[in-house]
Formats: sequence, structure tokens, C-alpha cells
Amino acid sequence: MTVSVLVDIVTNALCPGESTCDEAIYLNGLQQTVVGIFKMVVLPLLGQLADEYGRKPLLLLTISTSMIPFALLAWNESRGFVYAFYVLRTVSYVLSQGSVFCISVAYAADFVKEGKRAAAFSWITGLFSASHLLGNVVARFLPDNYIFPVSVALLICCPVYLQFFLVETIEPTRSRDQDSPFFSRIIKLFHTRYESMRDAVIISFSSHTLRDISIISFFYQLGMSGISSVLFYYLKAAFGFSKDQYSEILSMVGIGEVFSQAPFLPEII
Repeated sequence: MTVSVLVDIVTNALCPGESTCDEAIYLNGLQQTVVGIFKMVVLPLLGQLADEYGRKPLLLLTISTSMIPFALLAWNESRGFVYAFYVLRTVSYVLSQGSVFCISVAYAADFVKEGKRAAAFSWITGLFSASHLLGNVVARFLPDNYIFPVSVALLICCPVYLQFFLVETIEPTRSRDQDSPFFSRIIKLFHTRYESMRDAVIISFSSHTLRDISIISFFYQLGMSGISSVLFYYLKAAFGFSKDQYSEILSMVGIGEVFSQAPFLPEII
């Protein structure tokens, strides 16, 4: 919901009176670089923690971090708050971008039988696409000054729902070395995480299928991230696009996502 209005707010705050803003493009590029570097370490770590300590605490953590950056812009849209927004959103993306979907899929796998998991995962993906579509449609007709407060209110509903209605599927176990010295536990923790991530990398590159998927995904994301980070700023500078036009474009993309997935749903149910 916030993507369509964010370009106008950032441009007005960092480059007032101008249709383009090089500083905003640099900040987006820097943010994506930092997020990409740290996600290589944090995403596998969050997955391991979800396996050990449960899905619910990790979902609460990752989803809750998404509220704070947008709450800042709901409060104030000045230059200083935009800088703070980028800092906090970088931290939020490191923790939540990709991890929310992965942990959600793992949670569904805990409940769903193996033969029906493909259908369950497809429903999850379809609901993600439908939520993007609905959010962009709402943003198209919602006044600019209401978008961030409404987004924050909706984001608050997520951890509240998780806390009261989500049933934990993983039983945390007491570690044998819990009574050992603090620094010994920290060293062992990092060593264990390093070995787990190393094993995951070895498994990925020892399998031809996983290696090919990883390489294709890397180059796809490399190109798409570069385009997506500057596309809306280019459209604003070249054609004078604003929130309404961005919402319409994103809505059309959302409609395409929903209809492209619909024909395959009967095949996997």
C-alpha cells in the first residue's frame, strides 16, 4: 500500500520542488546493497532459530519490525524522518524480507500432510499476490495523508493476531550447555550457526538442480533489483507520474500475478 506514495514523499523531503532526486536513488541503492549482504547471513540464521525456538516467536519478531519505519512517516515526513525511515527500513528488510514468507511456509508444512503441501504453498502465494493487489487498489483511492496511518494500523493487526490465535508447532528444548559460562555459550552458538550455514551451502552446490536454481535466482534478482529500485523515480522524472499512476501500474501487475497462478491451481489441489 505504501509503495505508490513513497516516491512522492521521499522526493519532496530530499529534493523539494524537483521532479527527480538523485539522492533518493542513491539511498535506495545503498539500502538494497546493505540488505542483500546481511540477508545472506541473517535469513538462514532466522530459519535455524525458527526450527529450534518455534515459528511463532520468529514470525512475531520479523513482522513487528515492519511497523516502525512506516510509523515514523505517519508521524512526520520531514527530511530527518526520511533518513531515519531508510535506516530503520534497512534493518527491517534484513530481518523480514523473505523470512516472513519462508517461516510461514515452514509453519504450513508443520500442519499439512506431505501430499497436500504443494496446494497449501500455492494458496499462500496466491494470498500474498491478492493482498498486494488489494493494497494497491486501496492506495489508489485513499488520500495521501491516510495511507501511512492505515498501513500502520493494518500492520499492528498482524502481530496481535499471531499472539492470540497462532498455535506453536515447535516445542523449544532445553540446551545441555545452558548452565555453562555465558561467553562459552556465545562462542558455541556462532560455531554451530557457522557449521549449519556451511553445510547448507555445500548441499546447495553439490546438487546440480539446487546449484542451477541458485545461479538463475541470483542473476534474476540482480537485474530486477536494479530496475525496481529506480523505475518509479524514472517514471516520475520522465512522465510526471504520481501516487495514482503507480497504484494503477502495481494493480495491473497484481492482477497479472493472480490470473497467471489461477490456471495451475486445479492441477495441484
